[in-house]
Amino acid sequence: MKTMVSKRFKHEQDRFKHEYDRFKHEYEMWNTTVEILQDENVDMKNKMSDILHRSNTTGQLLERAEAFQSRFLEEDEALRKFRREVLNFIKQSQNMGENGELSNGVEKMRFKLELLKKEFLQLKNDFDKFSGETGA
Repeated sequence: MKTMVSKRFKHEQDRFKHEYDRFKHEYEMWNTTVEILQDENVDMKNKMSDILHRSNTTGQLLERAEAFQSRFLEEDEALRKFRREVLNFIKQSQNMGENGELSNGVEKMRFKLELLKKEFLQLKNDFDKFSGETGA
């Protein structure tokens, strides 16, 4: 009986370790994605600066530039918030049991990252259209 319990426990430990190792790999991918989005956000800010320096700044152009600047800052904050959530999740994951909590948490983080990417893509598309209209 004791051997059967030990084998079952070892099997559960191995399964959890595999799940945790998979999560660590995913965490690294999340970090890479966030870094890429942050870099692209910086690139858009720099491009906005170039647009403003090279063009005749009209009231309408300044209004739109300010609106994009606000969106860039909101994106920065959303990325920082996601990164904090990931770090908190990692801390919590060390105490998660073997009942699927880790998998459920990973799914939630994936969903949040997908939303971030979708919002970022919309911002990038809007900004690309704007910069095209300004001749940049």
